[in-house]
Amino acid sequence: MAKPPTIWIGTNQAFLNDYAFQYHLISNSYYLCRTATETGLPNEVLFFVEVVNRGTIWHVACEGIIHANGSRMIRQPCFRTTEDFWEEGWHDWECNTNRSRSGTTSTASWNWDPAPTATSARVEVLSCETRIRS
Repeated sequence: MAKPPTIWIGTNQAFLNDYAFQYHLISNSYYLCRTATETGLPNEVLFFVEVVNRGTIWHVACEGIIHANGSRMIRQPCFRTTEDFWEEGWHDWECNTNRSRSGTTSTASWNWDPAPTATSARVEVLSCETRIRS
């Protein structure tokens, strides 16, 4: 099944208040959102990368910039899921609670430990809906 060209991802509140994230499929390879989260920097966007960790494919929404040649520079990961998030319906996302406006690729914590310990980041799971509008 082909990925839809445009999707919206958000919580119920985000859809009610018209601030769900709108993503566009770029070159049939990744989704791009022209806005960032509340921890985004000026001129940053959200885009997805695939990361394979111990045989599991994660779809990670990252804040960063897209260069004119199309290359992506990640500043920090924001959310991730193993689900086919481009399919309409509800999906669970893990949140990076260590993200911030001061985080850089060299200082941001990228710990996605699903079983937090006293020394690891707390992981929050957020359910968001994907909608496809014609």
